[in-house]
Amino acid sequence: MGIQAHIAINNSLESIDKKNGNFSSPQFYLPNLSGGRKGGFFVDYQRIDSKGNKEFYEIKPISYMGNNRGDKQLEKYIQRDGEAIKGMELMADIAEMGPIETVMSTPYGVENITINLKVDPANHPGMIFYELDDGRTSLQEKMKVAETLLKPVVGAAMMFFGIGGKLPIPETPNLVPTP
Repeated sequence: MGIQAHIAINNSLESIDKKNGNFSSPQFYLPNLSGGRKGGFFVDYQRIDSKGNKEFYEIKPISYMGNNRGDKQLEKYIQRDGEAIKGMELMADIAEMGPIETVMSTPYGVENITINLKVDPANHPGMIFYELDDGRTSLQEKMKVAETLLKPVVGAAMMFFGIGGKLPIPETPNLVPTP
């Protein structure tokens, strides 16, 4: 679901940039120039404005807002590139942007999902946080999880009890001939 969310977010950001005349590229590959064990990295979103200024953005679930792991990752990308800065220009557009409506595959099947974006330029420059909303309350969500987990168990029990609760045991053949 995270990959699908990234794609939907990237598409929305690209449409904002195209409208504003900026070049952008999702999943920008940043090679490892030192040739170390690790290969390159993928910056979640890169934006180049009309003056050639390069900005990097990192997209993370809302749970990352409480730590700085995403910020450290973004900093590493910026150091490796040497020219990019932590993205700030899109922050105001994202803050004003409405929810992204999309359809994605979930553990429960294909569903309509709303993606809510949140930015905090003062504490997390260049970071775009997202939250997925399937429209269910937390109680409905728990019931859906329980239903999904119990469905195979209930199906097996119904098969078992559908035959009277007894497993059919085949008769053993009579090995002694009858006179």
